[in-house]
Order: sequence, then structure tokens, then C-alpha cells
Amino acid sequence: YQTIRDYLYRYAEAAVLQTESIRRYFLKKVKETYVIPNMLEVSALPDVVPWEERENTIVAVGRLDGNKNHDLLIRAFAMVKDKKDYTVLIYGDGDRKEYLSSLITELHLDGRVFLKGYSFDVVNEIKKSRIFVLSSKCEGYPNALIEAMSIGLSCISTDFEGGAARDIIKDSENGLLLKTFGEEEMCRAIERLISDVNLAEKLAQNAVKIRTLNNSDAIIGQWTDII
Repeated sequence: YQTIRDYLYRYAEAAVLQTESIRRYFLKKVKETYVIPNMLEVSALPDVVPWEERENTIVAVGRLDGNKNHDLLIRAFAMVKDKKDYTVLIYGDGDRKEYLSSLITELHLDGRVFLKGYSFDVVNEIKKSRIFVLSSKCEGYPNALIEAMSIGLSCISTDFEGGAARDIIKDSENGLLLKTFGEEEMCRAIERLISDVNLAEKLAQNAVKIRTLNNSDAIIGQWTDII
């Protein structure tokens, strides 16, 4: 399959990829390569909730599986020294639900970390939260991250395989980008946003600019130019 796929690539006029990292893989396989990120339908997004009206919640959105790596967030949160009145809400369903539930109990986080299940309107569910965490090992171009940024959450992301996080997040400007998949680094990032309110609010304000960068008119225009 891989041999046939690579052979057929040479006959394509162009390839459209989601990240610069993926584009580099295709440079010698396809005549022309372009990067176009996923779009945001800004008109469908809720208004950005003022920072002072937000709740002390840390949220994550994604399937409960090994790749989404939610146990990294749970273990890191257990290490946070001054949790104050923060809670963690994880939205999604999957085959690791029982494991994650047991981990929460094992780390004495019952009442602090909640598995919320699948939501049909997750953007509105999380719009009053302060912090969003993406702990994935691999992603294409994560809609969950850009949606969280677009509604003004302070975002933390692993620098997962695929490279989209480093295309989206400018570290300490519009989010925090982790260099490792370590619990200690994740813990430090969470503690940093909890303790430094000014930083957290600055990241959130800058994150909202993704509404302009990824709005549907801009992205459709890029597709039109290529076609």
C-alpha cells in the first residue's frame, strides 16, 4: 500500500497539507505543496466571556484513548501544589474511561477531576473556563485547540507529532507549548497560569486573534487561489 501510494503521489498536481512539518515530508513526492489550516466558522462561536467572569476550571476535549493522553493532565494536576479551587473537566468518551476513572480515584482527585462524557455543544460548555489543555501524542490540526483559543481560554499544548501545535502556538505569547510529554513540565505550566493571572489573561487575549487568522473567508480564499 505505501509503495503504491508513494508512486501515485508523483502524478498529483498539488498536495494541500495542514502543517509545515507534514509539508516537508511531501516536498520530494509532489510537484506543489501548500499548507492550509482548518477553518473557524466565527459566526457560530459564542461571544468571548470577560476574564473576570470566568470559572476556575481546566478543560480538555477529546476521545478517551491513549493518543489523547488525558492521564498526563490528570497526573500533572495531582502534582500542582496550590490548586486553590480549580477543577478539571474532561469532555469525551472512549475505551479508557474506566482506566481514567480509576486513576482519578487512585490520585485522590475525586471531586476535583470529572469525566464529563461527550457533548454536542462543547464550545458553549467550556466558554467560561480559564485554562484549556491539549495533551495529545499525535494530531493533525486540532479543532479543539483552535476553538478553545477562539473563545479566549489560556491554552497549554504538547508539541505533538504532526507539528500543528508549533504552527498555532507562539510560546508565552498566545499559549504555552510544552517541550516534553513530562508530568512535571505540564504541572509547571498549569501552576504558572494559576499563579500568574496577568500572563493567563494576556495569553487568552492573544489567542482570540485566531478568529481572524482562521476565519472561514480567509481559509476558503486560500483554497480558491490554489484551485
